[in-house]
Amino acid sequence: MGGVVLAAAVLLAPVVAVGAAPLVPVTDKDLESDASMWNLYERWCSVYSSGSPDLAEKARKFETFKANARHINEFNKREDVPYKLGLNQFSDLTEEEFDSGMYTGALPEDAGNVSSGMTDDDKLLA
Repeated sequence: MGGVVLAAAVLLAPVVAVGAAPLVPVTDKDLESDASMWNLYERWCSVYSSGSPDLAEKARKFETFKANARHINEFNKREDVPYKLGLNQFSDLTEEEFDSGMYTGALPEDAGNVSSGMTDDDKLLA
């Protein structure tokens, strides 16, 4: 559940960056039941989904999506923050998936060990 908080919190920056893609709104009514959540997920998929994962993967992503949608809806009820969160292309990702570097541009942790491509002789001549 802790991963949901960070994943949803980082949604703000991509929302600004996306610009062209419409946000899919989430309301209390969308969260009333699994059926209404499924309808919300299908609306979201029609905007952001790029493929058809197998049924097990889609079920897993739906569970993540539901947790993120609930978090976003609750966060947006707060009056102590000057911004709102929204459903975007990352809304079915866990914190671990989002933080993998594939979506953030982050380098792997061992990036400092990457060779410069120069041999010892090249370094001497440089």
